[in-house]
Amino acid sequence: MSKETAQNNGITIVELQEASRATSIAIGNATVVDVTDLVNSASQYAAALAQRDQAAAHLQASRATLERLRALNADNRNVSDRAVQEAAAAAASDEAGVRSADVSALAAEAAARQKWGATLARGIIRGAPWARQLAAREAVLVEAAFTTEGAVPQQIQINGAMGRPVAARHLAVSPRVDARLQKPVHDYLAPAAELPVGLITTIHAPLPSRGGVLVPKAAIVWNGPQALVFVEDKPGHYVQHPIDARTPLDGGFLETSLTPGTRVVTTGAQQLLSEQHKPEVE
Repeated sequence: MSKETAQNNGITIVELQEASRATSIAIGNATVVDVTDLVNSASQYAAALAQRDQAAAHLQASRATLERLRALNADNRNVSDRAVQEAAAAAASDEAGVRSADVSALAAEAAARQKWGATLARGIIRGAPWARQLAAREAVLVEAAFTTEGAVPQQIQINGAMGRPVAARHLAVSPRVDARLQKPVHDYLAPAAELPVGLITTIHAPLPSRGGVLVPKAAIVWNGPQALVFVEDKPGHYVQHPIDARTPLDGGFLETSLTPGTRVVTTGAQQLLSEQHKPEVE
């Protein structure tokens, strides 16, 4: 296709530029969440266990009393039937107290598990080191959702309230889904400094060491699930080139299979794709 024909068909070409020299790229959203409910569930669980221990001690004593009175009652009725009945009622009441405390402990754990997931619920109730940090407000819980696919990083960097990067480490998979991205949420632990509750910020990851180019959004067309661009390999001749399109940059996507200076179609790329899909006329 000649240059004149290309212009007549509305085809424009750009030369790809090297990707930004920024050291990192945005790969998702993060929110610093209020963990008051999570911390309170540990207190509720501990209170239920303390109540159970107290009820169990009373039960042990009331059962011993009941057995002693039953023995005396059986020995020529040295104590009355009424005394035995009252002791039995006291033991039954203490046994009910133990069951009630068990139910309270299970309810506190179940509520934490439903809202925060099994890993966080178990950790907060068992007093994991990170749980003590949350309770002391030395650390915060960060809910993160990623725009890219692939393995979830064990360490991330997020922008703090002062604009400085803050490191966070992975704790667990959350039972929630990010409403904006419609992606699974992952829980991270980060130092509390510069991360106030309610802060919505950005997750960053290092750029690939092998470099790459910025492919403009306008150059990308989709053939089914595959993103591709049309590369001008010689004047007026365009070939499809698949790209990854999973690492967003400002204005486009990072692509490592192309080099700076590669000429790609922007305006007219969809037209070229449609032309290639037309059946041949015999």
